[in-house]
Amino acid sequence: MLNNMTFRIRRAIVRALFNYAGAQDLDTVAAHPAVMIENPPVELLRQEWDVLAAAGIIEQLPGYAGGVAKLSPGIRLQMEQNHGGNPPPSPILYGPEVM
Repeated sequence: MLNNMTFRIRRAIVRALFNYAGAQDLDTVAAHPAVMIENPPVELLRQEWDVLAAAGIIEQLPGYAGGVAKLSPGIRLQMEQNHGGNPPPSPILYGPEVM
């Protein structure tokens, strides 16, 4: 069972990557205020980073062992056009209740 903190961490990662035009490493994202306020353990942050990549929300760059990623273009477009910079409603980001 996923708890609310898990979804908050995922949304924080997405918000952090939205603020950067290009790809960023996990350490840079971890230092972003949206992520820092959640104060996740490094292992949990990496786990949720990988979950977002597997879901297609973020795209990991090859050659960096999954440690560098950018926001998927479709997600970035949704955030720019429809959601005022907020992550789009998605079960992976908000839980199954969002649908």
